[in-house]
Amino acid sequence: SVEILIALVVLLNSLLVALSTLDSLSPFMPMIRGAEVIVSTIFCVDFAARWFSSNRDTGKFVLDPLFALDVLVVIIPLIVTV
Repeated sequence: SVEILIALVVLLNSLLVALSTLDSLSPFMPMIRGAEVIVSTIFCVDFAARWFSSNRDTGKFVLDPLFALDVLVVIIPLIVTV
């Protein structure tokens, strides 16, 4: 299901962040950064799909604390990276 796929992407992102801290992998840094952008894009698509499928008229989605967390952790870093 989608939840399992997103959980796997979260694990992949954690691995990529850990790998990006190793100096010995500096030759692979462009590939790691590219993979991080792809993962962030997947998170953004998931975020947009959840927002689109929510009842946007009530604004409850925007008031949800997880909305702010998604914006801070996924959307802003992707914008800064690209």
